[in-house]
Amino acid sequence: MSIVTILTLDYQDKMDLRLRISAGTSLESMVSVDSAVNTGMPHKLTSDVFEGWIVAYIKDFVDEDGNMRESEYFSRKDRRGITWSIQVQGVCIFMNDIRDLTCFRPIP
Repeated sequence: MSIVTILTLDYQDKMDLRLRISAGTSLESMVSVDSAVNTGMPHKLTSDVFEGWIVAYIKDFVDEDGNMRESEYFSRKDRRGITWSIQVQGVCIFMNDIRDLTCFRPIP
């Protein structure tokens, strides 16, 4: 069982390629967190082995309405050249194997 899974690419057609962020504790529980990107608002994640939050910052992120959503996160001097940040905070309630902790999963 994965604790956190994030998919990062989706498109309706080849001319409308946009980054989409989804999060969940399994592929079946994935939900869009696009509305929270660059806002600092955490998305809660809960499963039988993990409880926590995820926050995502994507430089020049284009939201579901086609608007560029900027963030002050990237304006700090020490973050020059940084284009993304995905932050996970939480507690592993029970974990048999470190491989249960999956933060990024390749797109099939």
